[in-house]
Amino acid sequence: MTRPVTLDSLIDSVGTAVLDVIRAPAGLAIAVGEIVIHDSLDRRKIDEGDVILAVGVDPSDREAAALLLRAGDGKAAAVAMKLENGGPPDALIDASADAGVALLGVARDIVWGQLHALLRTACAAAGAPGEIGPGGSALGDLFALANAVSSMVGGATTIEDPRSTVLAYSSTGAPIDEPRRQTILGRQVPDDWVRRLEVDGVFRRIWAGGVVRVDYTATHPGYRNRLAVAVRAGGEILGTIWVVEGERPLDDNAEAALAEAGDIAALHLLRHRAGDDLERRRRAELLRSVLGGRTAPEVLAASLGVAATSFVTVVAFELHLEPDAALADQTVRWRAWPKDA
Repeated sequence: MTRPVTLDSLIDSVGTAVLDVIRAPAGLAIAVGEIVIHDSLDRRKIDEGDVILAVGVDPSDREAAALLLRAGDGKAAAVAMKLENGGPPDALIDASADAGVALLGVARDIVWGQLHALLRTACAAAGAPGEIGPGGSALGDLFALANAVSSMVGGATTIEDPRSTVLAYSSTGAPIDEPRRQTILGRQVPDDWVRRLEVDGVFRRIWAGGVVRVDYTATHPGYRNRLAVAVRAGGEILGTIWVVEGERPLDDNAEAALAEAGDIAALHLLRHRAGDDLERRRRAELLRSVLGGRTAPEVLAASLGVAATSFVTVVAFELHLEPDAALADQTVRWRAWPKDA
């Protein structure tokens, strides 16, 4: 049995760089149903919990406000639109409030088809495990994805987060060099190589987009050529994929294959992150239960893998909110427990 996906967990999964909460008059703890692409020529019935992607809708046009009101009649969860730089018109915010439907802003640089795929994947991440994604591996199984990329591109592969921490690596037997060996053993790119890549502007080129070729063979004997690409969801960088040259050169075909792999990997990294988010939320609920006296502290210690007699430091935060404003309108995303705890 799966738990219903809520609007707040959906937004957490894809990130606020992709979807921004403009107005949430009914809050974000709303069950999500289908991810629906709006078609102005198709007056399909809007169902409860729908998240409507307002493709081609001008936020300053009356059609935008009318769509929000229709969404309210159907008890939809949210309407997502691409807004102008000046923000949403007042009429649109008023329509959101009148309809009781959340208004979400979509990153300008994300393609609607990609957003639709990301949201469907995020919904699946909270539902049935083991869903097969593009590339033929289970969504979120990054080691299987690394092996798939290695076969596609033709070299040993690592998948890393934006801080150069290794999330997964291939095990296809492709040749590697000493820096790659150190990276895998330490699950982190060595500090001296990170500094070199930063000084030489390699990361800057990767973040700028496209496949980047890295060649230190002339200055570092034994070092193999590399290809790297950023993995993105809209404007948010989820991580990077690095491929070390193997028995055959990393040619134009390899670059094209890695570019395709970067698009595939976005769905997997979102699924992977969603799993981490669920674990963080589980631990946060457990912590609140312990602090509220409903659960024994020993249970929390066991969940964290520490001895019940350990000394710990507890840091607490209090949010000071304006009495007339909704919580969703005043906070971005407060994490109750750090990722690396």
